[in-house]
Amino acid sequence: MFRKLNFMLSFILALILVSGLTAQVDPGTEMLMHHWAFDDGTASDPVGGADGTLVGGAAVADGVLNLSTVGDYMEMSGETIALLIYDEMTMVGWFSAVPDANQGFHMLAYFGDSVNGLGSNGLFYSPERGDDVSRIAISCGNIDQPWTVESGANGPEIQDGMLHHFAGIFSQDEVVYYLDGVLQEAVPMDPHNSLYSISTNYAYLGRGGYDADPSWLGQIDDFRIYSKALTEDEVLFLFATDPSDVEESKTAPETYALAQNYPNPFNPTTEIRYTTARAGHVSLNVFNVRGENVAKLVDDVMTAGEHRAVFNAGDLANGVYYYQLETSEGVLSKRMVLMK
Repeated sequence: MFRKLNFMLSFILALILVSGLTAQVDPGTEMLMHHWAFDDGTASDPVGGADGTLVGGAAVADGVLNLSTVGDYMEMSGETIALLIYDEMTMVGWFSAVPDANQGFHMLAYFGDSVNGLGSNGLFYSPERGDDVSRIAISCGNIDQPWTVESGANGPEIQDGMLHHFAGIFSQDEVVYYLDGVLQEAVPMDPHNSLYSISTNYAYLGRGGYDADPSWLGQIDDFRIYSKALTEDEVLFLFATDPSDVEESKTAPETYALAQNYPNPFNPTTEIRYTTARAGHVSLNVFNVRGENVAKLVDDVMTAGEHRAVFNAGDLANGVYYYQLETSEGVLSKRMVLMK
């Protein structure tokens, strides 16, 4: 459901912005208020105490929150999270959608109220929507038609099944949306919208505030809330050090793994290491953000064990790329940044 115009605009922005990025700044933990990492097999929030309650068939396994059927979501205490006490905030997450499974309008994250089944006095993130965009937005002061008073920033719709990173920033002046480390939009905050008006009634991952909207289907690897507006360099730091950079694979056994390319970012060559548990056919391909195959690195029968491949992107433009390993054991993918 991607629209060609959205992709063209987002891709141009990616080329411009990624090529100009030179610094990465660790945002630290002083302003980290809540963190659901799922690494301990639970939905706990050891930072802020807003432990999650799993609803429906939602489950935590292999370090991720799995939301595989309609009606699965995680609920937290909106009163404990209390976004209305912040002058500014950022929510950050790593996620992968079930490919092409989310139709219509969905919310991966929602904090606010629901009056007569309509999400009001709240903020949300939607990776895909019925209007074919992803969106980060806030709506306050209208419980009858809350969608008409949103302050929101859009990006391309995300439902390709790959791991993605987003950051939604809310300050007194603007709403800012980053996707995979790249600025999508920064829009003014309308005067009637304010963090101070966010309701503490509901807090969800995988569900929105609109009763008619189905739950979101996919996996959430990590979700965080900061009580500050992260800078562009801080967002880039988090994007470059996401959970897939630290672990070989949260869902695959140790004998089947795809490592993060090194170096990353790179110019123009980088090495990709992968491990197979048994002999068999192996495919290793590189895709751009539009899903186009730009390089076939491996397409052969390989022995079991550790292997490596070198990717030379000398003829490609700056930006975000994905590399995907496919064997009889499954499919693994990671992202990398070309920065000339």
